[in-house]
Amino acid sequence: MDNVEYNVATNIDNTLNIPKKYYADLHCHPILTPFHKKHVSWDNELKSPNLWQKKMVDNPQDRDKRIEDKTTLAPYTKSDFPKLAKGRVRVIFASLTPIEYGFMANPLLTNVVKAYPMTKIKEMISSEHDYFKYLEKEYSFLKDHQSDKSDKIDGKTFKYQLVKNYSELKNLINIDDEYKLKPCATDECKIAVVLTVEGGHALGCGQKNTIFYEITDYLLKKYPEFSKEKFKKVPKKAKEIFDYLEDCGYKLTEKRKQKILKRAKKNCSKDFSECDKNLLENLKDNIKKLKKWDYCPFIITFAHHFWNQLCGHSITVPSVALGVNEEFTKFGKDVIRILLDNTKNKVLGMNEEFTKLGKDVVRILLDNTNDKRIRIIDITKALRKNQVLGMNEGFTKLGKDIIKILLDNTNGKRILIDTRHMSIKARAWYYTYLGFMTKEEYKECSGDEYKNEIRFDRLPIISSHSAVNGIETMKKSIEENKSHDEAIKKYDKSTTFNNWDVNLSDQEIIIIYKSEGLIGLGFDQRVSGGKGGGKNRINRIANNILYIAEVASKADFSECWNCITIGTDYDGNINPINDFRTAEKFTGLEKSLKSELESRNEYHRLLNDNSSEEVVDRIMYRNAMEFLKKNFK
Repeated sequence: MDNVEYNVATNIDNTLNIPKKYYADLHCHPILTPFHKKHVSWDNELKSPNLWQKKMVDNPQDRDKRIEDKTTLAPYTKSDFPKLAKGRVRVIFASLTPIEYGFMANPLLTNVVKAYPMTKIKEMISSEHDYFKYLEKEYSFLKDHQSDKSDKIDGKTFKYQLVKNYSELKNLINIDDEYKLKPCATDECKIAVVLTVEGGHALGCGQKNTIFYEITDYLLKKYPEFSKEKFKKVPKKAKEIFDYLEDCGYKLTEKRKQKILKRAKKNCSKDFSECDKNLLENLKDNIKKLKKWDYCPFIITFAHHFWNQLCGHSITVPSVALGVNEEFTKFGKDVIRILLDNTKNKVLGMNEEFTKLGKDVVRILLDNTNDKRIRIIDITKALRKNQVLGMNEGFTKLGKDIIKILLDNTNGKRILIDTRHMSIKARAWYYTYLGFMTKEEYKECSGDEYKNEIRFDRLPIISSHSAVNGIETMKKSIEENKSHDEAIKKYDKSTTFNNWDVNLSDQEIIIIYKSEGLIGLGFDQRVSGGKGGGKNRINRIANNILYIAEVASKADFSECWNCITIGTDYDGNINPINDFRTAEKFTGLEKSLKSELESRNEYHRLLNDNSSEEVVDRIMYRNAMEFLKKNFK
C-alpha cells in the first residue's frame, strides 16, 4: 500500500488509474436478457457462457436507435455487467422478475420477451407455469455466474459478487466510512450486487393456475343478473366474458364455459379477493425458502403490471399506440407477411388459429382507406385487457397477510417493501399500516375505513424506479386519473411531468421523507416526464430532482436532498432517455446532471449549506449507501 501514488486533486489512483468516484443504481435488471438467451437451457443445466463475454452484450446500433425512437422498444442490453463496469456503477440493486403471463400472452407486443425462444413462450403460458420456480432458476443463474471474470476493461479486471449485508458490501468494493473508494493495490475490481425481487407474483401467485376462477368471479360479479339466468343458451354478457378470457390467452372448451356459468349461478365468491385456501400456505412456504437463500432479497416490489392476488396495481400501458397515422415500415411489412404465412407460423410453433383480437389487428393493419396510412393501431389492446383485473384496487386479505410475513424478522431476514407499481389505494393502506398516514387520511384517499392494526416501528418506504406527477395529494391523483383517456391527453400535452397516478404526489414525497426511505428516479422517457418535455435530455431527471427537493424543503426538511437517488430500471420494459441509454453513460450522467442543476435558479436556493458536488454525489451514490448502512443488516 505504501507504493500506491494517489492524486487527490483528480480523484485518480495514479498507479492503477482507478477512479475514486463510483455510482449506485437502486433498480436494474442486469441478467434479464442473458438469462433468456436461446443458449440457456431451462432443464436445470445452465449452459450460458461467461456473462462478461461479448456474445452476452447487445450494444445499441443506429438501426436499434431508429427502432427505439419509432416503437419505444429498446432492442439492446442496458445494464449488462461490462456496461456497468465501464460506467463505474459499483453497487447495483439487481432485480429478479419472473415475466408475467400478461406479457407472454402477447409476445409480439412487448420488448420484455424479445429474447425468448417460441418454445419457451408456449411453456410459460401453460397453466402449469410456476412463477416461484422461475424465480429460483433466475436466482441460481445470478449466483452461479459470480466466478465469471471480465477481460481488461479500462485496464482492470472485473467480477460481480452478491452481498448479504452492508458490511460485506463495504469490504468488497473497499470503501471508507465516508463511502469513498480507498486506493487499491490490485487491478481486480468488484461490482457489489444487492438482490431484490420485482413483483409479488414471484412468490407464486397471480398465475394461470391460481387466478383463472378469480378472473371469472370478478367479471361475473359485474353482471349480477347471471345468478338469475337459467342459461338455456349462452347469455350475451357471458359471451363478452368468454371473448375477454380468450383474448387474454385462455383456451375455453365448452365444458369449461359451462363450469363458469355454473359457478355464476351459485353467485360466485362473496369477495373477489377470496382465493384458494391452500394459496396462503404455498406462499408462506415459498417465503420461508426465500429467506433461507444464501443471499436473501433485501427488497421486493410488491406489485407489478398485472393482478397478483395481493394488491391492486396502477395502469402502466398507454391506451393509444405510438405510431398512429404513420406509414408501414419495412419491418412492419415483414411482420405482416409472417403473420399471414401459415407455414411460417408452424415453424415458429404458433399452431393455433388467430384469436378474435388477432383478426381485428390484421384487418386494421391491412386497411389502407385512409390515404394508405394506418388509422388507429392499438397494439396494446390485449395488454390493457390483462391490466384491467385488479387495477386501482386495494390490498386483499391475502396481500395483508403476506406483507406481515415479509416484514417479520423473527424467522429470517426482513424483506423491505417497494411501493412502485402499487395502486394509490394500496399505497395508502401500506402508508397507514406503517403509521405514516392517519385513518382519516386513508379514508379520504380510498373511501374505505381502515380496520387493521398500525405499526409504529418506522420502517422505510421505497419507491425504486419512480417519478413525480406534480399533483398535490393522493386523492387528487385519483380524481385526475379516473379516466385513463383524459390522463393520456394530459400526458401528451405536458412539458414537465407524467401525471399518471403510478407516479408520486407531493403528499407521498413527504411520507417517504418522513420514513427515511428512498425515491429512485427511473430513466424511462414516458415515466420521467410529459410527452412534450424533451424526452431525450437530462432535464427530465433534473425536473424531478428539483421538484422533490422543493416539496421536501417546504415541509421543513432541512436536508431536502437526502432521499433522492437513481433507480434506472435499465433492462426493464423501458425506453430510456436517449442521452443515457445504458449504464456505460453514468460517468457522463454525473457531469450533465451537475451542469443542468447549476443552470437552475431554484437549485441554488435549495442548496442550503451544501456544495453542488455534495448534492450530486448524494444522488449518484451516497444516499443509497447511507440507506444500505442503516437497513441492510
